[in-house]
Amino acid sequence: MTLGATSGKSGDGLGGGSRGVGHFCLVVTELLGHRAAGGIATATTFLAELLAAAGHAVTLLDASPPEEELSAAWRTRYRANGIAVERLGRSTPVAPPYVADSYRAYHQLKGRDFDVIVFQDWRGLGYCSMSAKRSGLAFENSRLVHIVHGPTPWLWEANQTIELDTEYFAGAHLEQRAAEMADTVVGPSRYLIDWMAARWRLPADQRQIFYPTARMVGLRVAPELSTPAGGDPLGPLGAPRPAAPLKELVFFGRYEERKGIRIFAQALNRLGSARLAGLTVSFLGRAVPFSEAEVAALLDDDVIAAIDGPHFITNRDSLGARSYLGEPGRLALIPSLIDNSPNVVIECIEDEISFLAAASGGIPELVARADRDRVLFEPTVAALVARLTEVLDAGVVPAPAAQGWVDEDILPAWEALLEAAPPVICSEDQPLVSVVIPHHAQLELFAHTLVSVVAQDYPNLEIVVVDDGTPDPAMVKQLAELLEEPWGRAICLIRQDNNYLGAARNTGVAGAKGDWLVFVDDDDVVEPNYVSTLVTAAQATGAAAVSSVLVTHLDDGSDLVGSHGVPYVFLGDAVHLAASWNTIGGAGCLVRREAWQAAGGFHTRRGVGHEDWTLLTAIALSGRTVVSVPEPLYRYRIRATSMLRSTTRYRNMRPVLDAFAPHLAQQFATWPELLHGQQQMIDGFRHRNAELESEVAALEQALRRALRQSADADGLRAERDALYASGTWKVGSVALSPWRAWHGLRRGPSSS
Repeated sequence: MTLGATSGKSGDGLGGGSRGVGHFCLVVTELLGHRAAGGIATATTFLAELLAAAGHAVTLLDASPPEEELSAAWRTRYRANGIAVERLGRSTPVAPPYVADSYRAYHQLKGRDFDVIVFQDWRGLGYCSMSAKRSGLAFENSRLVHIVHGPTPWLWEANQTIELDTEYFAGAHLEQRAAEMADTVVGPSRYLIDWMAARWRLPADQRQIFYPTARMVGLRVAPELSTPAGGDPLGPLGAPRPAAPLKELVFFGRYEERKGIRIFAQALNRLGSARLAGLTVSFLGRAVPFSEAEVAALLDDDVIAAIDGPHFITNRDSLGARSYLGEPGRLALIPSLIDNSPNVVIECIEDEISFLAAASGGIPELVARADRDRVLFEPTVAALVARLTEVLDAGVVPAPAAQGWVDEDILPAWEALLEAAPPVICSEDQPLVSVVIPHHAQLELFAHTLVSVVAQDYPNLEIVVVDDGTPDPAMVKQLAELLEEPWGRAICLIRQDNNYLGAARNTGVAGAKGDWLVFVDDDDVVEPNYVSTLVTAAQATGAAAVSSVLVTHLDDGSDLVGSHGVPYVFLGDAVHLAASWNTIGGAGCLVRREAWQAAGGFHTRRGVGHEDWTLLTAIALSGRTVVSVPEPLYRYRIRATSMLRSTTRYRNMRPVLDAFAPHLAQQFATWPELLHGQQQMIDGFRHRNAELESEVAALEQALRRALRQSADADGLRAERDALYASGTWKVGSVALSPWRAWHGLRRGPSSS
């Protein structure tokens, strides 16, 4: 069977098989109109408006934080331009948090009639959708595009950051795999696409498409949309600009290491107070991760004394920043150590703003070749000092640079994506699948399990039940009678002494006939398409093992079918993280018999859990492919008496950690244990930090109440300000003690 061999729609004029009118969906975490709108917001909004103006249907799936709301002016603009803005639904909890929004986006989009779905790279929002398409489950007529703004590993390299938390590495993994599984990778710079291609297994379809610009969508003059309102000091585009005396140096960008904040400060210090005397120095951009105080601390005292400033302008959006820079005599400095295709450079070029920028990353691709030597410099302090010295000697701002891209090429490049996406080939074979169900002394729950397995929509199925030493003879008899009923499926019953779950599953495999094995525990239930979905995914991907989303339910003794639980999403393909967390798969899995044998089957340590985690880790470490489908197919009952709760963490984790041993040199044998212990410590810190944040919020609320009601409000404010100034309230539980002491001294009827 071929999925995705056709494209387009019938009867609605939105066909994807040609370059006519199409339906685009853009999935992002920020848009213009949000309070925290950066480069991704600018690029996405301009692309949406460009496509809509060309007559295409455009939907924006807004995955911004719940507290973000579009401004009224921008809501009106999107609506007037025919752009639909849809919020990502978050009413259902999903675990773990790093994959939750990707999972939600998949379930909100699947079955929808989009020709092209464009996922931003950050946070791997396309991971689950890409995985589902590669598994032959969804989006057969949609092209899935991964657009490159700035992947997390690239940012780590750029900011020279070393991360420790598995959650960050899991997020980076989502981004990488989303790019690798996409139909098409699009980026505004060839530089960053090449960076990824040198490290990852990108699809063959890689396309450089420059970002659309404000001029292309008529947003160059829109003061009602800017904060603060800007106006247009430059006049019409293309108007000649007279050379203006240099009055102000403006660092333009986030206060970030990779944006060159330190290079800029060091260059000013090296130029010295004499060269900079009387010159205004400003920092225009978001104060993250450096604060204003931290930036000021980078400057020498004599420089600060000599200049007018430093001034920090942090409250302007893109349009407001452009308006500010357009004033005569201002020179924008963009000394990025590494960058993709920064909007700050695009904006300067488009608005004919004078600038100097580092020749790093994709920046040179934005500048006309004739102007590169004049406005670009190597990203070093010495090179910036030399270039600024030339400008200071001349006394006037340099002429603006011309653009290195062609506006008219951008829309056709996006419309070319409406052509049919590459097909996903799935076999129509239906091999025999053996479903192994271990049972021990819980016949009532087992009956629900059996009903759900018998109801599978997959035809070529056998069921192997292993009674693992049920001690009650009456229940043993009832089990046999239950299985003798006319279920319409081949059912085999095997009995053995009580050897626990792993051994019972291994016994079931030994008595099974199928080359594909599926496992269901006797207190869980599965969806009717459980087996068929896993088989489809295995055939589409060539995987040796396939797991699914585990929907967890706290045990109340009820039937799990139709009840609500919390989906837990596995990644399947993240074995490098499997020593820290179970990222690889759970109880609901399909395994090729050959892979099961090569991994040594399930571990048989009595009373110890994590059999699935251990087996799937061993299969993945053997070099075989393990995938997980983002479908909630397996309902898992969490019981107070389960092995994971009655056995220590150490004993449960030992088999998982031991699975790594054959693949490590002896001197590295303890690394998995070290990684797991490190993550447990980080998780503990995260939990404690959440408690402290909650406590601080409660204390601050009490403080505000006390200030409103106290007769000595000024005195209380002074004490509060002294605590803030000390900085001690920011560091851990001990640091909260001044707050507790202050609050305790002031506690009374008026503040309780």
